[in-house]
Amino acid sequence: GGGESSCSARLKLSLGLVGRLCAACGELERLPRPERQAALVAALEAVPSDAVRGAWLPVAPHALRHHSLEALLPSEAVAISTNAHCPVILHLPVLLPLPATAPPR
Repeated sequence: GGGESSCSARLKLSLGLVGRLCAACGELERLPRPERQAALVAALEAVPSDAVRGAWLPVAPHALRHHSLEALLPSEAVAISTNAHCPVILHLPVLLPLPATAPPR
């Protein structure tokens, strides 16, 4: 069969999102500090939801590593500007995995 596996598709989605986020952050360093926050929000707002929903990023402790992103929250992002760098803080809502044993109903 020529179908792409679910894991392969999720990996491509996740790597694509990481690439978009890294590119957006790289662009921030080229801007004057007062312009970085607005540029970060605009860059995140430009990322389509289908490029985010379902991606996996290493943003949780090991015990919660199997999670899926639901969205980006551009209005919650923070650009932390220094003279040479511009790290960012992103708030990423995720779906956490179900426990191995579900509680009785």
